[in-house]
Amino acid sequence: AVVSTQSTGREKPLKNDPPENKYTRWSIYVYNFFLFFFAVTFIYLGVWFIFKMQSLGITNLHLVILIAILCFIVALLIMISQVLLCSGTFWQNRTTLYTLLIVMWIVLVIECFVVIWLFNNLETYTSEVKSQITSLMTSYGEDHSRTLDNIQYDYDCCGVLNYRDWYNTTWGLKHPHQLPGSCCKSFASICRANETASRQGCAEPVSITTYTVFAIIVTFTLLASFYQVIGISLSYVLTRVIHDI
Repeated sequence: AVVSTQSTGREKPLKNDPPENKYTRWSIYVYNFFLFFFAVTFIYLGVWFIFKMQSLGITNLHLVILIAILCFIVALLIMISQVLLCSGTFWQNRTTLYTLLIVMWIVLVIECFVVIWLFNNLETYTSEVKSQITSLMTSYGEDHSRTLDNIQYDYDCCGVLNYRDWYNTTWGLKHPHQLPGSCCKSFASICRANETASRQGCAEPVSITTYTVFAIIVTFTLLASFYQVIGISLSYVLTRVIHDI
């Protein structure tokens, strides 16, 4: 079923391929087509995650950079595995397919690491979110004012836990009994702690949004991991078929 060409040293499929070999190869071609979707989506998730965190003013968190980089690495390895998969399947080269299995196992390990790492650091991340919002409040009026205003207005919140957190900040001491305009639903220039000011702190809604982002990444990563297992199985079956021919 396979003949080695003396001119190139590569293997190519014979015209009368056994049915089981042909069906396995076409299953892998279809699998490879959908694998491209996962690679592109991982790139999108990495970029989207960075911009989403930037909108929340928490770009300096190590978790943001780590998860984005891992998404890019997984996307790159998936694209490499696609090349190996197409090459190994078309030329029916077992060495290429074994290399592919190693790459796919590496991708699977990284995907599992992302899921486990996110689950183990959720509580730590909550405290980091609160710390970041506090940092934005400390430098309010000097730096990141617009970022914090957008957060408070978009999430209808004020302060970390509630609007009273503003009273002990540098800005709050300079403006007694006043709150930033973004604490009011009408976005007034100056807001007071009356019925128009938001009573909800920003830590909870921002954390919920961030958890939602993490849940999307975790869910997609689990789906990709399951799909990787299918690819590993198909590749292994093809290596056995080539071996038995």
